Order: sequence, then structure tokens, then C-alpha cells
Amino acid sequence: MSFFEELTRDNVFIIAEVGVNHNGDMDLAKKLIAAAKEVGADAVKFQVFQPSKLCSSIHRAEQLGLLEELMLTNQQLVELKDFAESLGIVWFATPFDEISLEFLVSIDSKLLKVGSGELTHSPLLQKISESNIPTIISSGGFTLKDISRALDDLSSIKTIDVAILHCISQYPAELKNLNLKAMQSIQKEFPNHIVGFSDHSKGYIASVLAASLGARIIEKHITLDNSMPGPDHRASLDVTDFAEFVNMVRLVDKMLGDGVKKREDGENLTGRSIVASCDIEAGRIITPDMLAFKRPGTHLPPYRQSEVLDRKANKKILRDDFINLTDLDIL
Repeated sequence: MSFFEELTRDNVFIIAEVGVNHNGDMDLAKKLIAAAKEVGADAVKFQVFQPSKLCSSIHRAEQLGLLEELMLTNQQLVELKDFAESLGIVWFATPFDEISLEFLVSIDSKLLKVGSGELTHSPLLQKISESNIPTIISSGGFTLKDISRALDDLSSIKTIDVAILHCISQYPAELKNLNLKAMQSIQKEFPNHIVGFSDHSKGYIASVLAASLGARIIEKHITLDNSMPGPDHRASLDVTDFAEFVNMVRLVDKMLGDGVKKREDGENLTGRSIVASCDIEAGRIITPDMLAFKRPGTHLPPYRQSEVLDRKANKKILRDDFINLTDLDIL
């Protein structure tokens, strides 16, 4: 069983995406981790980046200052990882450059995430392959062909386990743009990979629907306050809504069951049984006109009437009573 098969075997793996919603504040970051644990998320995810390696100073100069404010030091990240693990929740991160990746490898990260914006970043993906760490990739704005190329990059040095998330790179994503069926297309195209959904829409109805369509990993931003300054707070769930989201996804997961069609625990016994349409004296040969089919369905079902016909009753059978094979002799 692969890493992600094991990870998602019993439940949908729910990731509380902190991202940069900590706003560079360690106290806020820890509160978000604690909140994620309290509401039942399986993991918290952060972002690790070097601003100068992420944005062009010519074409994205306005973003560099913001990124500097949102950047956490390596020491702070280690402290947050230790804090999360002390609470019993998985901590991992998205590296946006090779230096950040090397840092995550050095602190023994058990899991990595590739954001949609890095799906074409072959040099980084190949370095991740070299790390041999199981990796989740998002695919917002890209096609199945792009995903295939990224998977090739991620297996170029070592074959690592990769899970694929459908998402829409719009913040917040409009419901009409979510195209949740694309998740099923991804699963059909890449049947050997666990598939899920990274939800950037408002609310959590999309995540619940994704779970009903088979998502085994769901990622959703968490915040303490949607009105906080920062790029992702508006597309995030506050703690109260995040708790409801987790509960709904868990409920959907239970409702989906194992897919085996069978009588479930607590299910009412339905159907009909073969009964006598009249009093049948001992020694009589059973003929079709002596049979009726009535509830409850606790004894011989109607489709077994051929096993009853042309046999001799060895006892008196009252009208409307069950006819059992033990009441009959073979001629």
C-alpha cells in the first residue's frame, strides 16, 4: 500500500491550509495550528519561500515587500513544526524554491506540497524527486498533459508517491468555475494516484461535493478572521465554519461506505416469503394455487418456489403460515 493509500485508507485526509494567514505573527500561527487540531483537521500546511527567488523584481516588484512581511525564518518554522507535532497534528509545507526544499528535507519533513504555480517548475520538481518525500501536487490552471509532465519530473530521479489535487487558481474561486468533474477525469487518467481537491471557494459546499465525488484529500484555508489583511483570508474558513466543514466531510465519508451492496446494520428486513394460500393437510402435493407471497421476508423468498412445488407436505400447514423445506418431503 502506498503512502497516500495508507494516509487516506480510513478517512478523507483534511488539510488546514495556514499558508500565509499567520501574517508573519508567530502567536497567530500557533493559534491557527491549535484551532486546526481542535476542529479535527489531520494536518496543517505552511508556505516556505525566498521572496527574491519567487518574484521578479521588475515584473512583480509590488509583491516583494508583502512577501518579506509574510516570510517566516527557518527557526520559526522549526518551532511551529515542533508545536504542531506536540499537539498530534501533521505539519508540512509548500517549498517554492530549492533552498526552501533543502530546508524542509533537513528537518525531516514527511510530506511536501507543490502549489499549482510550480507545476511547470521542472528543476524544482526534479529536486523533489531526488528528496524521495511523498508529495501532493495542485493543478489549478493546468491540463492533464501538464499533470503528466509534472509526474514525469517527479519520478525523474526517484519514484516517489504523488497525490493529485484538482483546484481552481482563483481567490476566492467562483462556484460556477469549480468544474468538480475534472477531479474524476484526473482519477481516470491517473488511476494509480490518490486524487483530491484544493478548495479556494467561499464556504465549504464545494469540499463536501468533492468528497461525495471521491476526493480522498481535501485542502482548505483556515483563518481566525476573514477580515484580516492578507491575500488569502477572504477565501478561508474561520474556525467555526472550518469545524462544520470537517464534520460534513467526515459525514459524507461515512455515508459513502465501502461500495459493497449488502444488507447494512440496522436495515429493515424487506421482501416477501412463501406462505400457504389455504390450509394444506399433511400428505398433499404442493401445487401453484396453494402458494401465496406475503410479508415478512424472513423465510423462503418467492424466487425459490420451484423448490416447493410438487413436494408433499409432511405436516399440516395453516393458511398464511410460512412454507419451509423442512415441512416438505421429496416425492
